Amino acid sequence: MINDIKILNIEKVLQNKKLPNWVLKAAFEIKQSQYLPTGDYFEKLDDVEVYEIKSALNYINTINFKEFEIYSQQAKEDLENLSLLCFILALGEGEVEMTTEGLSSMLEFLFLLINIENSHREGKTEVIRKNYSLFDSSKAVIKLK
Repeated sequence: MINDIKILNIEKVLQNKKLPNWVLKAAFEIKQSQYLPTGDYFEKLDDVEVYEIKSALNYINTINFKEFEIYSQQAKEDLENLSLLCFILALGEGEVEMTTEGLSSMLEFLFLLINIENSHREGKTEVIRKNYSLFDSSKAVIKLK
């Protein structure tokens, strides 16, 4: 079986002005520094961007992150934007070639990190952003109070 390998073109992403700022911000950072740890990305988001990215999750239903229930055009666009963000952040963590097969696990980690970051911004949790990753879930990302 041949994997569907994707190589991300950051220039094309940056040219698409219809994308939300939270996607463009990640793409711009990759273009500038070629490196973007996931925790650094979340740290650079302002509270409004965290709220927007969290809102993108609201109408996307999934059980296994391979199949999604999409009930509106906005939910479809949100899922596409979150998937694109996964690919950008993966590139920021050093992954040059990504497969659509690997996207489901990256989306699962991204959804979790978005919820954790939102909870942090609401003052409910303390976080360890240096441990944020779309690939490594073995490190703690929440500090116990």
